Amino acid sequence: MNETINHIAPGQTIIAVDLGTTSVRAIAAEITAHERLRLLGMETEPCPANTMRYGTVTDTSEVALCVNTCLRKLRNSVKNKMNRDIDISHVFVSLGSRHSTVHAAKVNKKLTNRLVSKDKLNDLQEKVKNDFASKNDEAHIYNITCYRTVLDNSTELSLEDAINSKAENIEMDFFFIVDKENKHKYMERIFLQTGSVRHTAFSKAEALSAAVLTDEDKQNGCAIIDFGAQTTTLIVYHNNKITHLKVVRLGGDNITRDIAEFNIATPMAEAIKQRFIDISGRRKNSRLKVINCINGQPQHIDTNLLEHVARCRIDEIMEPLLHVINEEADFSGGKVYITGKGSHLQGIDEYLQKHTDMTVEYGNHDAWLAADTAEDFSDPALSMMIGTLACAIEHIKQQQPGDTAKAGKDGKTQKRNTAKGGLTGIFGKVGDWVQKEMDGLFQDADDEPQQRRTK
Repeated sequence: MNETINHIAPGQTIIAVDLGTTSVRAIAAEITAHERLRLLGMETEPCPANTMRYGTVTDTSEVALCVNTCLRKLRNSVKNKMNRDIDISHVFVSLGSRHSTVHAAKVNKKLTNRLVSKDKLNDLQEKVKNDFASKNDEAHIYNITCYRTVLDNSTELSLEDAINSKAENIEMDFFFIVDKENKHKYMERIFLQTGSVRHTAFSKAEALSAAVLTDEDKQNGCAIIDFGAQTTTLIVYHNNKITHLKVVRLGGDNITRDIAEFNIATPMAEAIKQRFIDISGRRKNSRLKVINCINGQPQHIDTNLLEHVARCRIDEIMEPLLHVINEEADFSGGKVYITGKGSHLQGIDEYLQKHTDMTVEYGNHDAWLAADTAEDFSDPALSMMIGTLACAIEHIKQQQPGDTAKAGKDGKTQKRNTAKGGLTGIFGKVGDWVQKEMDGLFQDADDEPQQRRTK
């Protein structure tokens, strides 16, 4: 069951949980006086194979165990490092799958009582949700947003400004994110099986938008491409609403498996992808000596060949998404922000820039972070989790009677779109044992591996 927290105060701790393909991640943050996030710690718990596929849970009991273990690790690490107890009984989570879609609805109503109250607006929003649910019993609405309010067919106001106005007629335009109801039920079951952890859920699109987009981006038009392990998601914003939401059932894991087809162990294939593959084509060829995982003998593979394989897979992933961007979202002066662990693939920004007239940048959520935040947490792979925490702040504020203020991330609309640090981040680091093997196996490489450029 989705629960609510009924107060917010500087120093309050909130926790976001990410249910990934291969692991559960949990991050704890303290809300500062300026409603920024002071991150207290993050932990990861590996999940057994195939417990999550394409954003959908396949084994609720295993995932519930991983959630509990990860949260306990987070609580203990914060306790040990900061001598501070954190409450892990309520968490926030953002969800999305290959079935996620965006829908629009309009309400036009004559008012018997001319006062436009918050309760009246909430009733109209609830009516939109109920009308959609009555016709789509297998769908679950994660969030609904009113992006346009018109009074008496002439005066367009923000939703906040419309409250306590007087009018005879109100027109409201909404968009909302929908996923399959069974995904929502799986999530309910997971947190029920944890025994004591309650959760509040947002959509993945909502969290990513909150993390990296400015009000100007949403108005003028922009796109987010989130490169996940098994799926790649495109979110297009224009005129303050999500106009397109498209999910492709391919992601970074497919590139890793393509490399592994050369008889390379999967962990090593992932390490090669991260360290040696650059799909921009600007690096000269290197010859790598790696162990054949079938016969145990050394073999030599050219990076040019592996980069060609990676580009072919990226072409397949991006073809339907670039079609939407170039046909439906080619906004003058607009930007494409890239997020997710797959954004670590070297040259992905240059690849996209060659295929669209929009400016390509790495997603940056620094405007939400306290000034003393470690650079690792600027990694675009963390944008959804930071966005989940940002949505949590807004959610908590909305529980306050009469409080309709927006989340107060000072300077967010003027934020920089340049990350504080490089993209290696915590997710760019290869396990020690893999690194040790690589140092020996790649001694025949023709040149030193190139570091990711700081964005």
